[in-house]
Amino acid sequence: MKKRLLFIAVLACSFTSQAQVTFTPGIRAGANISTISNTDGSSKTGFYIGAVGALKLAKFYTLQPEISYSSQGAKDISLYNYDNSYNGYIEKKDINLDYVSITLMNKFNFQQLFLQVGPSIDVLVSSSKYIANDIDIATNIGLGIDLTKNFTIEARFKMGMIGL
Repeated sequence: MKKRLLFIAVLACSFTSQAQVTFTPGIRAGANISTISNTDGSSKTGFYIGAVGALKLAKFYTLQPEISYSSQGAKDISLYNYDNSYNGYIEKKDINLDYVSITLMNKFNFQQLFLQVGPSIDVLVSSSKYIANDIDIATNIGLGIDLTKNFTIEARFKMGMIGL
């Protein structure tokens, strides 16, 4: 029994000593296209910029924490307003929203291609009387390609799930 435990311990240590965990910091920036759910507005093009850290835990798996500033919103949303005589009318407005996003992506590597999936928490940093929730919890899924060791192109779909 003791020999089995010793064998398992030695085997486990040999596997952990072979693992080469690496951490690579970086920046991320790009364009995003956003809308606001349950409205008739059209999409708005914005941008994001932030910091990323890639914690490579295995040949095929990287844990990737991120923090970003993101400009989002929607265009031409119909809002019901009242004039001085309390007559109702509809006007179209653009809604601009600025968020700080904290994301934890799980990155699965297949040669140069990769698949990403993970949650994010977005905190509204601009004030908007049209948005009731200051915090949004979202799910992300994406695909990408490593063009070089330091340059990647990716596309993600992000959907807000719970507004707090």
